[in-house]
Amino acid sequence: MTETNQFKLETAISYANINKKANVVSPITYQTSGGDFANIPSYLGVSATNQDYINYGFNLKYGISKKLEIFTGLNMFTSDTHISDYSFSNKSEKGFNNLNLGLTYQVKKEDDRPSLLIGGSVDAIERVTFSDDHKENQNLKSYSFFATSYYTVDPIVFLLKANYRLNLKKEYRKWKYFCTQSKYLFCS
Repeated sequence: MTETNQFKLETAISYANINKKANVVSPITYQTSGGDFANIPSYLGVSATNQDYINYGFNLKYGISKKLEIFTGLNMFTSDTHISDYSFSNKSEKGFNNLNLGLTYQVKKEDDRPSLLIGGSVDAIERVTFSDDHKENQNLKSYSFFATSYYTVDPIVFLLKANYRLNLKKEYRKWKYFCTQSKYLFCS
């Protein structure tokens, strides 16, 4: 826990590699001698996707009391995806993931038995990517509730954490997006 009336800055970097393969089937349109068109499924081979994903987290904590702290966290990312199928392509992205706000309460301090901390947070701003690659910021749509227990046997720390995440429906504000991308007068 952060000391009362003190600030603490924590940083974290996490890495994930996502490697998947899938068979690619695509229709080929064939015109019959009678003039009709028929779609014939055809096997194009295997598509392989390899993605490297790195998340950068920065948390600022403030101790309100001996047992209660509030925090805010900023998460950024970089992603590099290689796709190999009948053609080769690369896609790189970087940017903002989310900004969250939360609190942690110490139910039990560590002594001869493990400690217990509980808390929750909300993503005040979250960057959402929809299936058509449209990106949009959503507010107050994701909530997280957690309980953490740890026990120290120097130099080893045993840690157990349970987390429940509630994600509300994220809506694609297509009309708003259309209006910001166009110059029509009826958009306001």
